[in-house]
Amino acid sequence: VYKRQVLEHGARSKEVPFPPGSWFDFWTGEQHQGGVTDTVAAPLGTLPLYQRAGSLLPLLRPTIDTLAPVTAPGDIDSFATSAGRLWVRVAPGAEGRQTLYDGSELVQQPDAGGLLLDLAAGDVFQEGFVLEICGWGPDAPVRVTQDGQQLPARSTREQLLAGAAGYYHDDSGAGWLLIKTDSGSHTLSVR
Repeated sequence: VYKRQVLEHGARSKEVPFPPGSWFDFWTGEQHQGGVTDTVAAPLGTLPLYQRAGSLLPLLRPTIDTLAPVTAPGDIDSFATSAGRLWVRVAPGAEGRQTLYDGSELVQQPDAGGLLLDLAAGDVFQEGFVLEICGWGPDAPVRVTQDGQQLPARSTREQLLAGAAGYYHDDSGAGWLLIKTDSGSHTLSVR
């Protein structure tokens, strides 16, 4: 992950010298080519943050409020109570590999017209995965499979997250593709 801070009073843009390679805006999924300096929007409250193409960024689910155990019942989502699904931000590109502290293994490799992902569950994250693939583009994938079986397309992000394994393509902006897997280890193919 590559970030640039805005340190000038009143500035709403920033010149960013991108290192060689391709980079994806963390918030929008827009792709930037490296080896050049671009002027990018940097509104107050939005850090200019970029993820290298080919990288896999493991994240906790966005609903987590705390990592500590929770003793009082309520609406507090604690990692200590349930690790839940592992969320992974995928920046398509060259082959990428990530091994987590619990033994979970994540591998992506480009495939003709798509992407292959090998996901191995570890000791903590055993409920499955949610993959956020940035910069997929405006066209929905033709086929998304989990271990050779077609996954169903969902109409909304909310429908995907509330239901069983499947995928959702958000065609606005740079085109996000979200995939939710079953528990366990899987091989995904996206075309």
